[in-house]
Amino acid sequence: MEAGVSLELAELLSGHSLRTWWRRLARGQARRLPGNDTRGRARLALSSLWPCLPDAQEPLDAALLLAADQGNAQAQVELGQWLVLAGRSRSALALWEAAAKQGHAGAMQLLAMHHLPLLPCRAVMWLARAAEAGDPIGQAQFLALFPKGSIGLTPLK
Repeated sequence: MEAGVSLELAELLSGHSLRTWWRRLARGQARRLPGNDTRGRARLALSSLWPCLPDAQEPLDAALLLAADQGNAQAQVELGQWLVLAGRSRSALALWEAAAKQGHAGAMQLLAMHHLPLLPCRAVMWLARAAEAGDPIGQAQFLALFPKGSIGLTPLK
């Protein structure tokens, strides 16, 4: 079976809307794979996606794409980091939020750092969640918000 990703992930990665992808499929400019994925989503051939990806410093691994598309939280975090390097931080947020909903502490910490400049209250919320979920960087950053010993917390080991 040929590798493919959902149109939803293709939208996040390429910046082209779902409507644009459906239009490309209808015109034969992209290739839909037969059948749907396990979640009932239409699948796009990777060969149709590669030319639409933004330039980035690091090459993108097909296995990472497929794992992220299937809901693997660690793969979603890593793909989000790739998107940030490619200048698509808004798309990275969607992947990090999906990973955070699965309890991925590292995704929570990344969300906190993203929101810090413009939405500090949301950043603190994500930082607290990351710390509670056991992320060591999130714990250190959360504890750094308070004067030493002021809230009676020490880093978890």
